[in-house]
Amino acid sequence: MTMKLFIKELKRKPFEVKASTRLMMAATKMQLDQANFEKKIHEETKELPDAEAGAVTMRGMLNTMQSQIDFVTDTLKLDDNLQDKLVDLEPAQVSEIAVYITQRLMGMSDEDIRLSQAENEAGLAEK
Repeated sequence: MTMKLFIKELKRKPFEVKASTRLMMAATKMQLDQANFEKKIHEETKELPDAEAGAVTMRGMLNTMQSQIDFVTDTLKLDDNLQDKLVDLEPAQVSEIAVYITQRLMGMSDEDIRLSQAENEAGLAEK
């Protein structure tokens, strides 16, 4: 099934992406890498001096950002120009794009995603 992904930060026209097992595996790997990031950092740094622990943490953050960039680049088949646009975005924007792609691959529509975001924002406002 081919999906149209609307990512205005990169271009006006939608990207057409085939929802394949390969892409689902790549999305799952990226999510696992991110989920294990904090645990791995804690385990690797608990007995290190602060300076070394900071370096390990920064290396982990760099790996996480690169994982997201690689996932978005490969999934959308970005050319050099669009990849430059991607890496010039704020890290939070790159993360949002990666999450959006993953949600769409998991079968959510753009409307489902908007509703989910509105519910999350409403829940945060109540706290």
